[in-house]
Amino acid sequence: MELLYLRARYYRPEVGRFVSLDLLRGKIDRPRTLHRFSYVLNSPTRFVDPAGLQCSLDIFTGEVECFGAETGMGMTVVPDLRILPAESTPRLSPDLEGIVREEAPKFGVPWQVVAGVLKSELVLDVSPMDFFTNIFYAVMTEEFLSEIWYAPSMSWRDPGPGIGSVHVSAAYNTASYFYEFYPSLPSYHAPFGYNPPRLELGSPGQVTRKLATDGQCNIRVVAAIVRHLADYRFGSCGWPSLRSHAWLSEWTMTDAVAVWHGYRYGVKDISVRAIGFKLEDFQNRSLSLPLLIGVARGAGAEESMRGSIPYFEYYFSRSEERPYYYRNPWLYYPD
Repeated sequence: MELLYLRARYYRPEVGRFVSLDLLRGKIDRPRTLHRFSYVLNSPTRFVDPAGLQCSLDIFTGEVECFGAETGMGMTVVPDLRILPAESTPRLSPDLEGIVREEAPKFGVPWQVVAGVLKSELVLDVSPMDFFTNIFYAVMTEEFLSEIWYAPSMSWRDPGPGIGSVHVSAAYNTASYFYEFYPSLPSYHAPFGYNPPRLELGSPGQVTRKLATDGQCNIRVVAAIVRHLADYRFGSCGWPSLRSHAWLSEWTMTDAVAVWHGYRYGVKDISVRAIGFKLEDFQNRSLSLPLLIGVARGAGAEESMRGSIPYFEYYFSRSEERPYYYRNPWLYYPD
């Protein structure tokens, strides 16, 4: 007897049934969702479930329904294309945390800050639909994805694929920033493994596919964007501070929350289509956290910023855990 592993459950093709329970428990007010051996409510002609969970996409209306014990929210693609449900714990899964610890030092930022940003993104800014759009980005051709990029009338222009929901325009913008301000950087600084300038990143379709399918690359770009924002957060008068920010002792909770909000909503004059902060407010480190929240902009800004605090508190508590620092001259690591 051969069993097929379909993302989250094992399937026995001889009898056409799953032989393991769905991880999502269903809802008492939706009786059909309580049958945890079923597939898409036993309606495969209407629904599809590429995740292997009871998270169904109506192929006629495009609507998504998830029947989780929590809410079904907080699901995204991880490096091996599994689904990551929202967790009550403030920490990332061990595999994601391991990638963050590997990638963050390359860009001279504390892994704890990058982990807090990524956890906040997963919990506060990811919906079930993001998983299905990632599947779309993964299966479409690079030519088609490039056409989306160049078609301003399409609602999916400038996609934000992958676990960090990294928008392609943000990746290009950060790569361009490194090329302009750190022209002597080694080639690995470019998030996609290409040498600068920005035009060498590849087509928008290539970048979209890579962000959607390569989890480590996606987290590398998250770390790069955090470094980009940190340079300006610790800078002044509209200019970045071109040095390493690798020591967590340099960071305050307000700094971390400011970078998270800049990551999600952008900073005017340095981000693409930025609405989160004016640059002068973003660089004003004399503002307390409540005052910083008061000057932040964006739908749900206060809830987003306050919601990130538990994740940063958890990772700041792990300040004694120092990663291996890559010894590169441009990072200016202290001895």
